[in-house]
Amino acid sequence: MLPLVAKEFAGWTQVWAPAKVNLYLRVVGKRPDGYHELATHMLPLPVYDTILARMAPTLSLQCDDPTLPIDSTNLVMKAALLISQRHATDSGAEIALRKRIPHQAGMGGGSSDAAATLVCLNHLWNLGLGKNELASMALELGSDVPFFLGKGPAWCTGRGEDLTPLATPEAGLHLVVVKPSEGLSTKEIFARFKAKPMGAAWRADADAETGSDFNFKQAIAQSAQAVADTLRNDLEGPAVQLLPALAHIRAELMAAGAQAVVMTGSGSAMVALAADATKAVSVGQRLMLTRTPAGPVAVFVASTVPSNTD
Repeated sequence: MLPLVAKEFAGWTQVWAPAKVNLYLRVVGKRPDGYHELATHMLPLPVYDTILARMAPTLSLQCDDPTLPIDSTNLVMKAALLISQRHATDSGAEIALRKRIPHQAGMGGGSSDAAATLVCLNHLWNLGLGKNELASMALELGSDVPFFLGKGPAWCTGRGEDLTPLATPEAGLHLVVVKPSEGLSTKEIFARFKAKPMGAAWRADADAETGSDFNFKQAIAQSAQAVADTLRNDLEGPAVQLLPALAHIRAELMAAGAQAVVMTGSGSAMVALAADATKAVSVGQRLMLTRTPAGPVAVFVASTVPSNTD
């Protein structure tokens, strides 16, 4: 899944862009610069968008999802314009985006696409940009984008750009992700959260690890059951206010046999932990057949591979 790799395919340069889920998200507070300070865990998920690019006189974008814009409001075009203006002003590319990750889900599709675009065009245009140069541009594009330039599961602080590799259990994690048809606006969710302002000493506040942070970081290296006891997302309350059907999805997942459930990112997807791969498939199948107040749901079942901090 990570790190992102550019490969040649039928005359195109191709990068697979994975989704992510947050199994833990604590909002530390609102910083003086207007951003929210976070302490969160991000885990890449084997659900992929695909970025394809080939040389062309100008920059252009096509997408197989007609509901998405293909102008500079799309993060793929934002990333392409940024790397072009900084490092390849005379270069163009025809870019194709193949969408599989649902948007407004908290699964990082747009951020992953942006990171994949930087990697793809760096390769296509033979720019030779290093990790630090790409990461700097990634942060300009969005708080989650630097994560997708990393190597795998990570503990993320700051706006999300300060990454520390964090091992997952050797036995892996077995996940069921349920996305209702209705999405949620990250901006609106944070507006409803009412985060505490962080004063002049905000960095000291940000660096202060809570007991729940410590417990999660210990649990994620142990077992799925330990992780299940430490899941957290501070944004879930405001999300349920905006989309009450999320509470129904949570209840259905637990009734189907999930160990625990948490919302990912700012929603609207919910993530369930299952005891093993067989149970994850069973839970996923039940949710596919369940009628929810939110209408039809998309269901993704995935098992992670063991990771370490090497």
